[in-house]
Amino acid sequence: MKKLKPYSFQVSDPVFKTALYVIVNLSYEKMIIKLKKRFPDFCLKTNEDALGLSFEHYDEKSNLNYPFLWVKNFNWDIRSQETFTHELNHSIFAALIYKNMAHSENNEAHCYLFGYYFTECWRKLNKRYNN
Repeated sequence: MKKLKPYSFQVSDPVFKTALYVIVNLSYEKMIIKLKKRFPDFCLKTNEDALGLSFEHYDEKSNLNYPFLWVKNFNWDIRSQETFTHELNHSIFAALIYKNMAHSENNEAHCYLFGYYFTECWRKLNKRYNN
C-alpha cells in the first residue's frame, strides 16, 4: 500500500468541550519538529519506535492543555486503524480524567466521546485521502 501525505487537523467536541489535535503520516522526528515550531518549549520523552502516541502538552504562555494523537503511518490498513483507535482511546481516557468524569461504573461518556471523535476523524481522513 502506498504511503500517504502527512495530514494534521483538529476535532472539537461540543458536548464536553474537549478538543483533539491529530497528526498522521509524519515520522516521530518530523512530528517533534512541527510541534516545536508552535510550542518552542515542547518536549516529549517516549519510545521513538512507537507506531502511534497519545500525549498532551501544557503551554504555559496560554495556560492551556493541548491533547495530541499521532500515528506514524496511516494508510487505511487494519493495523493503522487499530493503532489509531488504540491511541484515540488513550486520548479519550485522558480527556475524561482531566474533566473529572472517568468513572468505572458508567462508561457512557467514554462511549459518546469515542463515537464522536471516531466519526469526525474518519470523516476528515476519508475526505483527505479518498477524494
